Parts: sequence; C-alpha cells; structure tokens
Amino acid sequence: MLDSSGSITWQDPLNWERILAFVAEIVSQFPVTRDLTHVGVVTFSTLASVEFRLDRHESNADVNRTIYGIKHRGGETNIAEGLRLMRTEVFTRRGDRDDAKDIAIVITDGVANEDADRVEAEARRAKEDQGIEIFTIGITNRVDEYELDLIASEPYSRHKFLSPDFNALQNILAEVKRRACEVSPPIISTPSPSPPTTTTTTTTQRTTTTTMRPTTTTTPYRPPPTRTRPPPVTTPRPRPGGFQGKRPVSWALESRLCSPAVSLPLWALIGRSRLRPGFSTMTTDCTR
Repeated sequence: MLDSSGSITWQDPLNWERILAFVAEIVSQFPVTRDLTHVGVVTFSTLASVEFRLDRHESNADVNRTIYGIKHRGGETNIAEGLRLMRTEVFTRRGDRDDAKDIAIVITDGVANEDADRVEAEARRAKEDQGIEIFTIGITNRVDEYELDLIASEPYSRHKFLSPDFNALQNILAEVKRRACEVSPPIISTPSPSPPTTTTTTTTQRTTTTTMRPTTTTTPYRPPPTRTRPPPVTTPRPRPGGFQGKRPVSWALESRLCSPAVSLPLWALIGRSRLRPGFSTMTTDCTR
C-alpha cells in the first residue's frame, strides 16, 4: 500500500521512482507464481485506488513491469481509505487464498490528514477480523511513529521500519524481507510418493545364421575308355572263277558330344526406392 500524496515529490520529484524501485526489490525476494506468491498494489492520496489485484500476474517480471508503470497522483494523505480498500477489495476478492498468509506493507512519508480518525478502526478490522499481518515503513522524520504503531501488527518493534530519507530505503530491504519470511515461511512442495518400480529383465539369446553361398564345381570331361574290337574274321568266299584274296575291312567310329557343365552366376537385382511426392518428415520435441 503506497502513499501517493503530494508530499512524496515535494522535495525531489525522483522520490516516487525510488519508492517504486524499493517495492520492486521487495517483490523480487519472493517467487511470484500461480501457486506461491501473489502480489497486489493499492495507492492512496486524497482517495485510494487498486492498481492491480492479486490474481493479475503470475511472474516477477510482469509484476515489476506493472509497478514501474504506476503514476504518482498527488493530493492529501488518506491512509484510512487505503486500508479499507485493501481490506475489502484486495484480500477478499480475486486472487486471495484461504490457505495463504495475507501480508500488507504500508509505506508513507507523513501523517494522515484525511479521515485520520478512521485509521485505527480500519487497521483493527484488517488485523483482527481478517488476520492480515501489517508492516509499516515510515520515511523521513515527518512521520508519526505512534500512528505507524496503530497500523502495524504486534509486536510493533518487529513490524515497524523507519528510513531517514528515500535514498536510505535500500538499507532496510534485507530486514523487511527477513521478517516477512518469518511470518510466511517459504512453501516447500512435498512430492507424492511414487509407486514402486518393477524392473523386468529379458534375456535374449543371440542367434547366428550362416548362409552358405552356393558353390558350383566343374568336373573336367574325361572321355570314356575306348574299347578295341577285334577285327572281324572274314572268310573269303571263293570267287567263282576268279581271284581268291583278302577283302578290305570297313571300320565304324562312334563319337560322343559331351559339353562341359557351365556355372552361371546368380545376380541379385537391387532396386532403388523412390520417395513419393509429398512425403515429409516431422521432428517431435520431447520435455515439465
């Protein structure tokens, strides 16, 4: 809850930027996600306004980007209206969770001068009726420490911070974070027990297949043995009234045609596969 009254920039226009940078530093100390830290901002001057609610952002970068875009309004200091709006519009509506601790940090540089008589009552309703833990940060010596005690949760010594000027805000940053963490300890996610894992071992015997390449053996041709026939005995017949001599013998030769065996090699036809038009490959990205 930020004081956006005119006194913030009265002495130095850059003081508003210093407040926003300080708030962004506080937010960066906590993980902003859907399940962990939610952040909302209320500003107050003569009136109060909800800058953004608890359910608007789910990352630190988005929260800080919006914080740096908050405009300074100027006007009076109506702390009571800021407390009422925080109580009724932020911690009871979108983004508020029953199982999360509600923490408010009120930053001001002065004293309430609008509806000042309502400050104590509004702070009491926020703390007692809704259980909101309130820290107060007073900047410069113009603040009313008693008023800061009325707003802050007890014990006041652990919920109230003082900074002499806007440039010294960084000096209390670590202590603000530490005390806020004491109120709301970090959420530790406990993983659910995983079911027992069954490991199945399969033993596969390696089978070796040996393919014998066909072998063709060529046996050289051997001609069959030649049988020798005895010459026929020709008994000369007496030629009547003629010459009684030997007749010439006529031989018949038998030959075989035998072609040697031919080994024809076996050729494997290897065809080229062609991709059909329109075929494409898809790469799948595999990951929480």
